[in-house]
Amino acid sequence: MKSLYTVTLFSFILHSAIADELVVIQVDTKGCPVKSFPGEYSYDRRLQDNPSNWGDLKEEFAMCKHGVRQSPIDFHQNVKYERRSEGPQPNIKEANMTMGSGPFNWALSCSDDSGSCGTTTFGGKTFQLINIHFHSPSEHTLLGKAYPVECHLVHASEDGDLLVLGSMFEYADDKTYSGKVYQPMKDEYGDNDFITSIMNGVKDDWGEWRIDMRDLINHNKGYCSYIGSLTTPPCTEDVTWFMSMKVNSVSRRQVHEYARSCGTSIEGNHRPLQPINGRDLTCYVM
Repeated sequence: MKSLYTVTLFSFILHSAIADELVVIQVDTKGCPVKSFPGEYSYDRRLQDNPSNWGDLKEEFAMCKHGVRQSPIDFHQNVKYERRSEGPQPNIKEANMTMGSGPFNWALSCSDDSGSCGTTTFGGKTFQLINIHFHSPSEHTLLGKAYPVECHLVHASEDGDLLVLGSMFEYADDKTYSGKVYQPMKDEYGDNDFITSIMNGVKDDWGEWRIDMRDLINHNKGYCSYIGSLTTPPCTEDVTWFMSMKVNSVSRRQVHEYARSCGTSIEGNHRPLQPINGRDLTCYVM
């Protein structure tokens, strides 16, 4: 299995939204990846390197403590509305992805840098999709509601700007949603095919395989946006976030298998909510 580069969704050098360094993973006989990464930080609130202390662990992590535009946040109701045509224009494709692992997570990175995995255009600039990863439970919340899984599609522009498309997953048997703006596209029951295709590759240690991401984001549902940061160290700021207003479905079994696959602590692998500090939220849904 190939290692992931130094990475992510918004990465210039490519700093991963899940880790500062990604490495090769192996899978044991139970289908759980065996981690071989340096323990630079954790999500376990019982340990000294928990999210509250990330900014004190290393000098390069200082932004996690001192930054004023950090992620994740709660998407509240006090938003400005704009036309969808003014928002992001994703062109996500079916493409080959390569797997690698970081602290308490794994990620799928585009197997080349030619834009073959797709792009998103916003503000006259094109961002290439470079990384996909998940968090459970969700890092962001919608009107105060946390979701079982949140997916991040990390993009980077040629000049190093970062953009992330986020997408929430709700249990297929849970019909309680948070509000009119944040609604599922439709009720679906059973396993999510997108998650299944990924978890099969993780379990069977495929290393590189083809993934169809086209149904993950539905442009007609719109997006809500703000300026934030990476949600893992070094917590780099000035990341443009777009949360898809399509809430996907996922089975409880799939969420359990994801948690097993990345060896998360009992709290999961999500960073706690950060102060909004007066930032504007814009929803491109009109």
